[in-house]
Amino acid sequence: MKKCLTLSLAFLMSSFPGTVLAQSTPSPETLALSQTFNDPALATCAEQMYTTLMTYQITEAYNVLPLWYVAQYTATLSADDPELFQQTFAALPGLNHLIVLRTAPDQKNISALWIERQSTDRLAVKQVETVTIANYNQVQQRTQSCVLLAQRLYHQNVPERFRSPFLSAGLSLMIPGAGHFYRNTPEGLVWGSVFLLSYLSMSFLALSEQTPLENSQWGALILSVSLIDALSAYFLTEQSEAS
Repeated sequence: MKKCLTLSLAFLMSSFPGTVLAQSTPSPETLALSQTFNDPALATCAEQMYTTLMTYQITEAYNVLPLWYVAQYTATLSADDPELFQQTFAALPGLNHLIVLRTAPDQKNISALWIERQSTDRLAVKQVETVTIANYNQVQQRTQSCVLLAQRLYHQNVPERFRSPFLSAGLSLMIPGAGHFYRNTPEGLVWGSVFLLSYLSMSFLALSEQTPLENSQWGALILSVSLIDALSAYFLTEQSEAS
């Protein structure tokens, strides 16, 4: 029994880094969220939009530039410049997509413009989203508006990736917690970590000289946890795809 556990642990430690490296593929195009040139009050709104987009794992589809980096290289730009967008792209070499937050003169709504570089000297507005705000002076309402804008932009520009419940269960049978990591959600990360740490802890206790259980009992316990891991990965993945 201990020999089997040792071999299982060796397979786990050798397979898990490879799985992580296989999933870390670089994004082909670069995206930046610009500073709010026409209204400094939208700075916190821009930060909230950036955080929301990162929460939605937008980095799977785009290489997103940090806000501080964008601010550093666009600090000298003027909101009154008629070629503001062109100057922004020029200030950020290699930039393919730009999201700009704007407010209406009457401050009744907030807009987000998704601008795309189509060629070296040609830009195009790919998408415009606008939300109405009841009281612009309230920070909470501005923040909620930017969260809504980020959600709309994400779902329009990042296709949903299908995740197979069968593959999720199969991964968990091979590597503890891998099926939950495959789901690529905050909840999946938590569950995957729980099952992985549980498996490692029980394996360590089973291999130790002073163990409170017999080898057969440890084997049954580890098998039960593995089955729960695989079944929960299957049904949670199926539930996510259905929703």
